[in-house]
Amino acid sequence: MIIAQPTAESQRRFKDTWDSIVGLLNLGHQELEKIADAGRMGIALNFATESAGGTPWPPLAPWTVAERQELGFAGEHPILVRSGSLKSSLVDPRHPLNLTDISTHGGYSYIERIHIELGSLDERFPILHAGGITDEGYYVPARPMTVLADESLQRLETSIIFVIEERWKRLGYR
Repeated sequence: MIIAQPTAESQRRFKDTWDSIVGLLNLGHQELEKIADAGRMGIALNFATESAGGTPWPPLAPWTVAERQELGFAGEHPILVRSGSLKSSLVDPRHPLNLTDISTHGGYSYIERIHIELGSLDERFPILHAGGITDEGYYVPARPMTVLADESLQRLETSIIFVIEERWKRLGYR
């Protein structure tokens, strides 16, 4: 019979090895921000294409176009952009009204899912995003800003894979 008694050194080496395995999937803040950036690029594309998930936003109402022109903004386009502050609050992580929540969920040594919430704390965001009736009684159709098109979802997926592969390389794995 062989009895193996762990030494302090073997216990330390085992712990270091285990910690490095677990560390593979515990993504850091900068890594999570790279992933969030891919999502924000998708939101920027929505603004550029005036669509969400590949579906065009409804056109502006004639009275909205007239109001925009009276205030010195362009008429029908770009939709949802007057001063640019709403768009910036969604795509610029440094904007004071930007909402970015990204985290990983899973067990001790695996990622079950990556939670990404991108949005805006701008008071206009909920009604412009989901639609509804304004305080003044006007109907606003939904113009979802955070629903990503297939191209943007693919970019997001590629970003996640890239971040994990880069982490593996930095930790000495292939």
